[in-house]
Amino acid sequence: MGFEAPRAKWALKHTNNDVMRAVDFLMAHMDDPTPDEAPSSSSTPSKDSKRQPDTGSPVYRLVGIVTHLGKSTSTGHYVAHLLKEGKWVLFNDAKVAISEDPKAIRKGYLYFFRRVGK
Repeated sequence: MGFEAPRAKWALKHTNNDVMRAVDFLMAHMDDPTPDEAPSSSSTPSKDSKRQPDTGSPVYRLVGIVTHLGKSTSTGHYVAHLLKEGKWVLFNDAKVAISEDPKAIRKGYLYFFRRVGK
């Protein structure tokens, strides 16, 4: 699920190694430091430090879309379209296949972008 190993171990310790409870624990304690993380000396920047502007690329590339299949949000279900190796791939429950819906981009509920370059 993308949790770093030290945080996952910390959560498992607090939940008697129950994976599902550990995921819930991590979600509820996203901003809490783990015991091995040293708390910072100050939560506000010192007056000597200056915030550097983001000089990264302002160009983003679409890499994923979540769409809904069905006549209303109370029926049907959501699927994901992800860009893999230059092709759009449909993830629909247990089915994974090349997307054959060229209009999926217009049906999106959520769009995921990745910054191009640094």
